[in-house]
Amino acid sequence: MTDDLEAGRARSFGQVAERYDAFRPAMPAEIGRWLGISTGTKVVDVAAGTGLATRTWIGLGAQVTAVEPDPAMAAQLRRGSPGLEVHEAVAEDLPLPDASVEVLTICSAWHWCDPARAGAEAARVLADGGTMGLLWNGFDRSVEWVASLAALREPSGGPSPSARYHHEGQQVPPELPFEDPTSTEHRWTWTRTPEQILGLMGTFSGVLVAEQGAHDRIRLEAQPLLEEHVSPEGTVALPMSARGWQATRVPR
Repeated sequence: MTDDLEAGRARSFGQVAERYDAFRPAMPAEIGRWLGISTGTKVVDVAAGTGLATRTWIGLGAQVTAVEPDPAMAAQLRRGSPGLEVHEAVAEDLPLPDASVEVLTICSAWHWCDPARAGAEAARVLADGGTMGLLWNGFDRSVEWVASLAALREPSGGPSPSARYHHEGQQVPPELPFEDPTSTEHRWTWTRTPEQILGLMGTFSGVLVAEQGAHDRIRLEAQPLLEEHVSPEGTVALPMSARGWQATRVPR
């Protein structure tokens, strides 16, 4: 994948900000608890998008600040969380003071970041002993039919940008001041209608930057998979996986 193409994919979500917010899944609260987020925790949600994880952290009682570079995504974030402190900035240049937060999260976006620069900024704004959490929330590809569905999100046939992160070992450069890395996976089930799942498919970057007609082809290929799993109530129990990597900020 060329740098220009990857940059284009990273910038593609703003054009569908409302649909993104409507069709993408929220981060399960279990992942927030695993990160140590609870009442009063000072959290910055970086690359927050429309707030799908941000709202979960708020629901756990945290004091949350959001950072999102895309103006359209940030506008949708503000609409969904009135009064929230939102900064339009990138992970590599955070408009926050040194040692000012206890938990920093980047959800389904680390693959768009420069690991060295974004990791260094995370180390700067985290307090000693604070937690950096890199999270992904999406299809449970260990289920065969879901893996087939997930493959449709890449019309070009190549791997998605997130595929290079397997949530094992060190996710930031080892010279940065983090220690005790751990990972987790939380499998959960999302009950949606087939149309809602098809709407979700239309929010992935591989579809957004594909040639005209790609979304229509995806719908045609996805519908038979979904129809095989529709309940009498007209919904699909979609297997999902929330995966996380966290590490602790070394004392200064």
